[in-house]
Amino acid sequence: MRLRLIDSLLWRWKTQLDKRMTYYVVDNEHVIERVCINENNKEENIHISFVIGRNAVLDCEIVIAHTSVSVFIECVLADELARADIRCAYIGVESNSIAIETLQHHRKHLTNSRLLVKGVLYDTAQSCHSGMVRVDTSARQSVSSQEHKTLLLSEFSRALSIPSLEVKTDDVKCFHGSAVGRFNDEHLFYAAARGINKDNAGKLLLKAFFSDVVSDETIEKYIVIR
Repeated sequence: MRLRLIDSLLWRWKTQLDKRMTYYVVDNEHVIERVCINENNKEENIHISFVIGRNAVLDCEIVIAHTSVSVFIECVLADELARADIRCAYIGVESNSIAIETLQHHRKHLTNSRLLVKGVLYDTAQSCHSGMVRVDTSARQSVSSQEHKTLLLSEFSRALSIPSLEVKTDDVKCFHGSAVGRFNDEHLFYAAARGINKDNAGKLLLKAFFSDVVSDETIEKYIVIR
């Protein structure tokens, strides 16, 4: 198996009894995994942990849609030349509250991780992303980045982003950034000038917004037109 699931229901009884923990070990192959958390999800707290071995590559998509949830995404680059590309898309509606905590932990040198989080919030939905990049002294020449972008499609929706770096060696490259905004009126006007109505224009813009995170087929069914 390219992706080994160690335990899909491992309970951390000393710290948080109500948090479901899912562990994956990524061995020496390129792995693409998709995790979808939506309105059918019954868990309020979810912990997803990836441990990436030597020369292994993780390519992962995570979708959170139409639900209130707290998700902890842990990525441990445990050996040399491990690589991870994690992309997370979320859509909050009504009074959804979405909390995303991420950890990119570089333990060995020449490791590489990229985290991209993009979200859209409607109504009174709110989100919070707390992202940590941790680079150990033994992780020289590593490269890590995290980026978070949110579109607010209601004057009552709220988004908070808290990026953090904990770097214990100076021979690394680390980047982080976040942005919160609304639809670009010029883009909507451009679409209207070409005969595209407001609803279709909004849907096209949202699909374009998520295009570098997940596929159109994955996100389209969760896009809401207001």
